[in-house]
Amino acid sequence: PLTLLFAAVLLLRTQKISNVHLAIGSVIIVLGCCFHHSNAYILILLLVSALLLKWRKRAGFQLVEWRRILFFIALFPTWWLTAGLINYSYEGKFFVSRNGDIFLAGHFVHDGTMRKFLCQECAKDPNYLMCEYKDSLANLDFLWDYNRSPLYKYGGWDHSNGFFGAVCTDIITTPKMWPWLAHRALGQSAEQFCTFYLNGWFETPRCDEWSPATTGVKKFYANEFNIYCYTEQFQSSLLYEEQNTRQNWLLFLSSGAIVLFIFGYRKEHPRMIQLLVFLFLALYSNAFVCGAISIINPRYQTRVVWLLPLFVLVVLAESGILSAIGTRMKAALANKEK
Repeated sequence: PLTLLFAAVLLLRTQKISNVHLAIGSVIIVLGCCFHHSNAYILILLLVSALLLKWRKRAGFQLVEWRRILFFIALFPTWWLTAGLINYSYEGKFFVSRNGDIFLAGHFVHDGTMRKFLCQECAKDPNYLMCEYKDSLANLDFLWDYNRSPLYKYGGWDHSNGFFGAVCTDIITTPKMWPWLAHRALGQSAEQFCTFYLNGWFETPRCDEWSPATTGVKKFYANEFNIYCYTEQFQSSLLYEEQNTRQNWLLFLSSGAIVLFIFGYRKEHPRMIQLLVFLFLALYSNAFVCGAISIINPRYQTRVVWLLPLFVLVVLAESGILSAIGTRMKAALANKEK
């Protein structure tokens, strides 16, 4: 979400940005893309949307300066070079994402695309890649089923040698699959857009031998491992019903406040409308990239949905309501002291 906020500042801020703030924002954007590559794809989709709005002269995006846009575009090769150099320093090889094709294959298996494609191709060529697995894909976890998944039959994470990338390329470049891919991408992005909550059971680190949490505790806190095994987190009983309820009410009230703002005050605050459009483009871009490339997971949208109440606070500050409330509270406190 910090990458989205700094992207908004970089593109939409009308005042001059100091060199120090520009450098800090650029570093955060580049590092954010390095830490999670989906951020880069989200920003690319967001940039394309902003360019279309600028071309159509809608929502004030025609005022976005071209030098800001060009600077923003320059951050993407910077991210690519930085990620590659970081990997080179650790692995001795220059690459941005080594297993992106495996995650994409996992997505295609999860949503049924892989099986649909294999049924078509294997009917024409029984020797096509993965034909022997087409009927069992629906009943296994492609990424983590170490015994049955074809991922571990074809070399696993480190030695698949682009095998699954070839299958994914065939899926994407087959015209017969395009209507299916578009339908699935739009449906999954809409579902991801509306899927946000804290899931204690799903997000709790698994405590088996493959779990990063387990191996970390065993390695660095061996004397406390038994205590860790009795925690709610370990036993998948760490739940967040109350937090989810508060979050839903906050988002509901924020959405209502935004609707009132659109119908009542949009003419008085045109720049807030520009920011609101940017915000919704960011939220949908996040949902589209995560839903159409990865699997639908509540944490993907939960990480950015808090931008809605943040926007309400910005509007309240811009309109002077917050300062008026603060003045009244100070006056009330002063009267009590008297």
